[in-house]
Amino acid sequence: MGTSSVSFTRGSAPSGPGGR
Repeated sequence: MGTSSVSFTRGSAPSGPGGR
């Protein structure tokens, strides 16, 4: 949840540990 939100906020959607 936290990691995913951070990824979207950064602008890199498909670039986090969760993928999406």
